[in-house]
Amino acid sequence: MVNPFSVAHGFTLVSFGDVELSNAELEGSVAARGDLTWAKGSTYPIVHRVAGGGSYTIPVVDGRGVRALVGGLDFAGSNEQLAVTSAGWDSPAPGNSLNRGWLLTESADWTHAHDRAGSTELFLNGASDVNTTPLVQQMWNGGTFASAADAAAGLVVPAGTFDRVFDGSQAQAAAWSESMAALVPNASVPDWSQSEVDLVTTAAAGPHVLQLTSAQVKAWGSTKKIRVGGGSTTSAGPVSAAQPLVINVLVKDGDVLDLPSFAHATVSSTGAPNIYAPYILWNIVPDTAGASVQLGAQKSALSGSIYAPTVNLTTNFDPSEGQVVAASLTGLAGSGEYHHYGFMGLIELPLGGPTPVGGFSIAKTVAGDPGASVSSFSGTWTCSAPNLTGASSGTWTLAGGATTTIAGFPVGTSCAVTENPVTGEANGTWTAALDRPSITVVAGTGTAPADRVTVTNTFTAAPTTGPGTGGNPGGGGNGGGSTGGGGPTGGSGGADPGTGPSTTPGAPGPGGTSGSGSTGSGNLLPSTAGGTPGTSVAPAAGKASTSASSTLPLTGSNPIGVVALALALVALGAGALGLARVRRRTIA
Repeated sequence: MVNPFSVAHGFTLVSFGDVELSNAELEGSVAARGDLTWAKGSTYPIVHRVAGGGSYTIPVVDGRGVRALVGGLDFAGSNEQLAVTSAGWDSPAPGNSLNRGWLLTESADWTHAHDRAGSTELFLNGASDVNTTPLVQQMWNGGTFASAADAAAGLVVPAGTFDRVFDGSQAQAAAWSESMAALVPNASVPDWSQSEVDLVTTAAAGPHVLQLTSAQVKAWGSTKKIRVGGGSTTSAGPVSAAQPLVINVLVKDGDVLDLPSFAHATVSSTGAPNIYAPYILWNIVPDTAGASVQLGAQKSALSGSIYAPTVNLTTNFDPSEGQVVAASLTGLAGSGEYHHYGFMGLIELPLGGPTPVGGFSIAKTVAGDPGASVSSFSGTWTCSAPNLTGASSGTWTLAGGATTTIAGFPVGTSCAVTENPVTGEANGTWTAALDRPSITVVAGTGTAPADRVTVTNTFTAAPTTGPGTGGNPGGGGNGGGSTGGGGPTGGSGGADPGTGPSTTPGAPGPGGTSGSGSTGSGNLLPSTAGGTPGTSVAPAAGKASTSASSTLPLTGSNPIGVVALALALVALGAGALGLARVRRRTIA
């Protein structure tokens, strides 16, 4: 048996994000993980009681009674004055700090602190002039402070105080909301033709459970009133702490709904306490986590507490009597007020203790060649359940060696990670690999190696273009036989310059052709001597000898034979020349 509003820790309004108070007044207290904005056209009071019920105790944080516990104060988005007091406390005792409604903030967003009225009022703003708005007025009920600077410093609490107080509260509230949404309806309103209609219930014990769709609520509007057990201004009928009324309202993102009110549930503004409010819970069940919904369009009265831990909620009631838990909260401008009525119902739910939470991290590794122009990588993550901030999906952007952590998911949540294709790379190509594209959340902070998804990107540089190293031209062939014919074509040489990578030799180029042979020496005997070797000439073709003798053909069928024949002819020619010289000397 649990009270689902135990996650509120005694606060009237709880926002797991930002909170904007633009309505008329808050009689109670507020806590927000994010910033507090006050945007009423005049002074916005946070007090104990004016018209609502004052029989409650303000929450205590680290030994101090608290009217507001926030991450920061949004001076830029606010106007006029935020007045934090304990006005309306039934019997304030001077000197008792628990009777003073303190504003506590994790960030000192003001630049100037002023005192006024004998050091019993502290003013915080962004200007040296105490009257410059927007400003915050903190009343020292029944006491004084020594200096404005010291008093202002005392309102700043360590970062993370909200998360310490509300540790695991949003995940627990989300789980309880799902559990209440799964309760079997045992109550109905069969006839909506009248302005007041009876609630018919079959619950002999435990909560009365009524389920409404947003379409039904839109059709009925706020003019319909539900009569519980015949109705009475002095008795709440069958609703009680043991048998509260749970109304599951199935909503869609963007809905604007006027919730029905209750016959004979006298609101506090008429003078009598609201006897129904402590036993009615409106469980707002969105079609998707993070949906934005507005409750109250005609500023009608609302009896009961609103449970919307995964909804970005806007309210417009006059007044709203109960507690509110939401992912983020905005009270619309107008005359509507929040009156503190703590929910007192007990409900048997399967999740009776805090739900353990965990997370995961995404690590970026970059490998491969140097010279890449892209240094930042991005992708998405998607989980099967929302985390403490209400987010079930998101994006990531990381440079090489960096890591990001996403935490606050209920244990057992399944999360998938993807990376976007790399674009804009002019110097090569990228490949990507994930060591595991999905992960199951376990209890912890999400920073352990087992909770990490590593995304590796490998860069391959594109080939470069430059001059190659060419080969030398080939040599020409030798002259032929007695006719001095041209020799064979020369060997192949490399091209100069070559093309391709500077470290790769160029492709072979054309070699030189055979040189020209000289005219052979003729005599009375058949000449067998060839001409002198030809010289290499590139790229001209070899010329035929002018000698009238027969030519010695060269073929490519047997290179060894050709070479041997050439050497023999050279030797024969040399011998013939020697003989001719001897004969000439003898004759002489």
